[in-house]
Amino acid sequence: NLPPLPNERLTLGKPAPIVRRPGVGMAVLFGAMLIMASIVGILPMVLPEHIVKTTAFMRISAVLQNIFVFIVPALIAAFVVTRLPATFLKIDFKPTFRTLLFTCAILVVSMPFLNFTVVLNSALPLPEWLSSATDSVEEMADNSIQLLLGGTSIGDLVMSILVIGVLTGIGEELFFRGAMQGLFSSMRMNRHVAVWLTAFIFSVMHFEIYGILPRMLLGAYFGYLIWWTGSIWNAMCAHALNNSIVAVATWLNNRSAEAETEIEELEATLASYTAIDYFFVVVSLALTLCGIYLLYRYCFRNRAKQS
Repeated sequence: NLPPLPNERLTLGKPAPIVRRPGVGMAVLFGAMLIMASIVGILPMVLPEHIVKTTAFMRISAVLQNIFVFIVPALIAAFVVTRLPATFLKIDFKPTFRTLLFTCAILVVSMPFLNFTVVLNSALPLPEWLSSATDSVEEMADNSIQLLLGGTSIGDLVMSILVIGVLTGIGEELFFRGAMQGLFSSMRMNRHVAVWLTAFIFSVMHFEIYGILPRMLLGAYFGYLIWWTGSIWNAMCAHALNNSIVAVATWLNNRSAEAETEIEELEATLASYTAIDYFFVVVSLALTLCGIYLLYRYCFRNRAKQS
């Protein structure tokens, strides 16, 4: 039985940041995000429709969104609440190769289980009024994603990985895990509550009801990565890897000219899950939990050595 991890940073020799007025910081974080989102959202309204509905524009829009809607508000909030913004956001500590290896391996082995949670989530019954609204929003979101990840060339694949994988991983982790979770933790909130509350908000803000459960589980995993390792780079790498896998799968799907969307395929396979499918789900869950425990144990031992 391992004792709980201490709340202080993993690294020694670096002072813990003094966070002043975290409530103000949270207001600044969301206020800056809303202002930047409104500014970025003007572009589709003023440009011709034939330009807006192109893959090139969607990629530019995604870059602007990640920079101005996520990264900039996180940096502003960090500078407002502390004199050590890099330490507060946990970007000044390099991850070890072993933690990165653990991080990526856990994500890969969790894929069958996460796919099952998507299937399970999509099968949950919703009220009729919510179901119709959700279907409309999901269709719009899916069309945008398909357009954003459009193309079959190697260049399209590279752009999708860079924009959806790398940049989105950096932007969203800075905003949600770096700034938001950091501010929640600074409010003397229980660390586990801060992790799961941030994961829930992270999932809800994607406005995709059918993906709320798997995205919340991923968000919680990213949150614990930052807490246990003391570095945001592990969560960024895991987030980027997850998004890149989606980008590669969509690119392969485009090249094979398959017209079905991911959600449609999952809904079609929900009733046809076989015993072997459930076996892989159970094995995936067991390996994921085992990997998370080993990661936690390694982080604890590493902290003990440094103390």
